[in-house]
Amino acid sequence: MGTLRNIRRKIQTERYRFTDHARGEMQDEMREYCEGKLIPKTVTITHRWKGKFVVIENVPVLVCQLCGERYFDARVMKKIERIARSKSTPSRILRVPVRLYSHITA
Repeated sequence: MGTLRNIRRKIQTERYRFTDHARGEMQDEMREYCEGKLIPKTVTITHRWKGKFVVIENVPVLVCQLCGERYFDARVMKKIERIARSKSTPSRILRVPVRLYSHITA
């Protein structure tokens, strides 16, 4: 139990990094359910933090060519969290309409 806790702690503190070889193995594991090729791309995501939405652009991700599933590196996820918590001035503000599902007619 202590070993697993230590591994998690080391991963969380970024003491471990994926090598190109490990990334290849990771991609093979991720394709367990889909035989699509993973392509590196940048995407725009929405992230909810303390009841507020943050839009983050140009996020690096691996995307499956067949099913569209997205795979984020742990370091990228940590950076997304830091960006979402940031109090710095955003590059721009978006106004987004909100609609209720029950109010939409067929």
